[in-house]
Amino acid sequence: MPGNALLSLHNFYAELEAQSDAVEPGRKVALVDDLLAMGGTMHTACELMKRLKAEALECLVVIELLSLKGAEKLQPFRRRSPLQYDSARSRPPRLPGEEA
Repeated sequence: MPGNALLSLHNFYAELEAQSDAVEPGRKVALVDDLLAMGGTMHTACELMKRLKAEALECLVVIELLSLKGAEKLQPFRRRSPLQYDSARSRPPRLPGEEA
């Protein structure tokens, strides 16, 4: 990756890297991901923003799997997810031609 030295942060769930000057200190950012399952990737991204001295204002995810409780790892960050799926209560939609 070109630019200044990389800043790397990893935990049991995810490893993320960014250039050390990727975000200006004090900058307010929104983090976006397609899926929130156990929360490790988004939590690591929030921690990486802290190390870059940026402020993660909000975590936006397209789909949240409620039964895996990933949102608990994102406290105190604000989180939004327009699509929430609870496997304990819902069944995935059937495909055309599938038997009931």
